[in-house]
Amino acid sequence: MSNYTRLTHTELSAIPGAPSPRAAHTCDAVGNFLIVFGGWSGKVALGDAYAYHTKKRRWYGLNLCLDLNPNISSSSKKRPKLTPSSLIRNNHVSSVHNNELYIHAGHDGNQWLSDMYALDVSFLEDSVSGLQFGQLVDIPVRYVDAIGKVPSKRACHSMTRVGDCFYTFGGYDGSQCFNDLEVFDPSISTWSKLSKPHGKKPPARNAHTMVSDGRNLFLIGGHSGSVHFDDVYTYTISSHTWTKVKLDGFIPPPVRGHSTAFYHQEVYMFGGFNGDEPFNTFYVYNLRSCTWGIQDVYYESSSISKRQRCSMVQVGDSLYIFGGFNGKHWLNDLHTIKYQSIQASHSDDSLAALAKNLGQFMNNSRFSDVSISAAGKEIPAHSVILAANSTYFHDLLTKEDPPSVIELNGWSLDAVMKLVEFIYTSKIDDFSSNNHYRICEVLGLADSCNLDKLKSMCEELLVPKIDIDNACYLLKSSKLYNADYLRQCCFDFISENAADVMLTPGFEELSSVPSLVMELAKLSINKTA
Repeated sequence: MSNYTRLTHTELSAIPGAPSPRAAHTCDAVGNFLIVFGGWSGKVALGDAYAYHTKKRRWYGLNLCLDLNPNISSSSKKRPKLTPSSLIRNNHVSSVHNNELYIHAGHDGNQWLSDMYALDVSFLEDSVSGLQFGQLVDIPVRYVDAIGKVPSKRACHSMTRVGDCFYTFGGYDGSQCFNDLEVFDPSISTWSKLSKPHGKKPPARNAHTMVSDGRNLFLIGGHSGSVHFDDVYTYTISSHTWTKVKLDGFIPPPVRGHSTAFYHQEVYMFGGFNGDEPFNTFYVYNLRSCTWGIQDVYYESSSISKRQRCSMVQVGDSLYIFGGFNGKHWLNDLHTIKYQSIQASHSDDSLAALAKNLGQFMNNSRFSDVSISAAGKEIPAHSVILAANSTYFHDLLTKEDPPSVIELNGWSLDAVMKLVEFIYTSKIDDFSSNNHYRICEVLGLADSCNLDKLKSMCEELLVPKIDIDNACYLLKSSKLYNADYLRQCCFDFISENAADVMLTPGFEELSSVPSLVMELAKLSINKTA
């Protein structure tokens, strides 16, 4: 028996209110939110912002309220001419400090930028409570009157927070790439240049990534303007030293426009572009061994498409990937990749082979001795396989006069075929990509046929799909189909988001199930007691 880490994928793209398709945007985690800002639509640079609530699983549009007449210190060279379009940009960088999201530099579609703005997101959680779909949240935005050695205009650079400071590296200004390392202290709005480091500085580059473990910066890949890099450099903050890492393992190809995230002493890398094509392989870099590997991802449906200049952010035990460019289209899909610790045994391969062997008899008349009737169609089946997997079928088929045709009336053919697929293969291909209505139907069918493992699978898939609009529907379904785990998760979600859920049509429909209304009332009383 051995332990290993598996990443499990879930697509969240069906949630309404998502940002328009884009790449070269930024995405930052602030509390329970992911905040997407700016980017490139394929035609123009963008200056809008959206917030995704990771627990409510809901998008909110943000109304950015820029102060057009900021107070400027006497040390500033000139007063900026601010307009609502001043925020428009792509290939910029961002970071969070004290509930403010800082946006720096980039390109607005016409010119290279060096300015900085701060979005006040301190009251975002309170602001979305009770907000109806389509309503915007007002977000104050201020111009950051930075002093010190302010970096020159650039885009495609990196900015990483360590402690209370932001470290920036590299970038491109239309004529040259940079390899300078600068630090910004947001508490005093001051830039400093970290000149004359120990060790050899990395070559100038842009479209790279940089992450931190709290003590070191890790610079990965990028493009010099003519050459793609596959290197890793570390910058040790305490000793002001650059070191080129000697790498081992399955080293990723030289790319630009990739995404990286730090988690548990490892760096995860996704996507990127090598000048010919984008990628969608997940790589993992171990900081202790300086070794790259290819990270397995369990996709319950199709894999995330190849792309570059998407965003990838770590929140809790999950990575969130949004948008990007696949070579033809700009994207606005949202995906989550969750970390799981798995115990594996040598018997796993044998079980997989057995399931594959049984699967060849699914919907196959060879050796069939019984059929399942659904929606006017008969599906050939095998009594021994049905009976071995379900007590409902076992009891039905061991009667003195067992039926030759098992009627499953009231269910769609698609739902019944999914049930049959699970019985024969212990899995359902692309099941997670189905909407909550279809998964609920399969949940009900599994409950009626006493297939507890399929019920558990349905509940596990439905819980991440709970959102403001469907919470009441799923709660009713959980009651109807005896799904205790799903019911408890729905109660928890509704309790945390009562103000929002009460505004939905589904909440009014709960009156048809008095027992649930009573449970919700008791839950509310206990919460306020």
